Amino acid sequence: GRMAQTDSSNSVDIAELVTNWLNSKESAASVNDLRNVLSDAISSQLATLDNTQNEIETLGSSRLYEEMDELVSLFHLSCDELSILAFCYCYTVCPYLENLCDSLARRNQIQILSACVQVPQHQVSKILKKYEKLTRQGIIVKHNGTTIWAYHLSDHVEEYLSGATGGKFAELYCERFDRECFDLNTFDLPANYKDILSSLVENPKPYQILLYGEPGTGKTEYAKSLIRASGKEIWLFHQNEEEDSDSILTSLSAASQAISTGNGVLIVDEADWILNSGYSFVSKRTSPEKGALNVLFDNLETSIIWITNDVSWMNSSTLRRFAFSCRFGKTSISRKKYLL
Repeated sequence: GRMAQTDSSNSVDIAELVTNWLNSKESAASVNDLRNVLSDAISSQLATLDNTQNEIETLGSSRLYEEMDELVSLFHLSCDELSILAFCYCYTVCPYLENLCDSLARRNQIQILSACVQVPQHQVSKILKKYEKLTRQGIIVKHNGTTIWAYHLSDHVEEYLSGATGGKFAELYCERFDRECFDLNTFDLPANYKDILSSLVENPKPYQILLYGEPGTGKTEYAKSLIRASGKEIWLFHQNEEEDSDSILTSLSAASQAISTGNGVLIVDEADWILNSGYSFVSKRTSPEKGALNVLFDNLETSIIWITNDVSWMNSSTLRRFAFSCRFGKTSISRKKYLL
């Protein structure tokens, strides 16, 4: 209901125009005609993509564009990336555009997208590559197949832009922890381990730390205490049990981008299914692809403490990306009593 509806005859006009355009060797006139008809069919939202440099300033009064503005700031999107994101949103809410895109062969989809958002085809192709920003951060997901439209917004982004979630995008995935923490001396760890972990957390540069071991050994409480002792803010990552491997990348990217670099540390608890590539053999959840996860690690700008019970299913290339890994053994009975 966000798009203005048009007469059903438009869908026939668009189909005919697209056919003519694809057979016209992309003349300037045919591209302009195509854009005009598409713009009419999906109302003013697609038409405004003509002026990508001023999209947010011109349309800032709309709640939808305020939400897009937040995504731009959060993920540092370029005007071209924003244009493609906006087109994919139009696809989800405009039946005529959806039917048109789904009818196109894969080889023509980049052409259509390029013409609609006025971004050169080579640039559209580059932006939508597997490990570029929109796909790396799980904002856009490429669907397999040969006939239906390939490029879709992730469920998280689509729900946010449609107004189904409410609040700020990043606030959906993390929250600051301000309650009391235990003293670091209450945890049984070798002194040299404590020194290394403290120096990493206190460092202004972002580092990835892994704490692993059996449940109930104090990993999460130690992570909180470690961050608190450093003087930095403690942030807890929210996981949704229904999240898939694509949406978890969006969640992690949003959460890490929301935390000021150098001022806070994110704790990702119960991260077994995220980090252990073989975890899907013992769980119904599918872990993110190894390559996508490693690219995410390489582009994180926030220190994160990852907490898992097991590392036996973790890929060696992922393990190498942690600045330090610390195994927690069984807490002594006397120590447990103290913690309680």
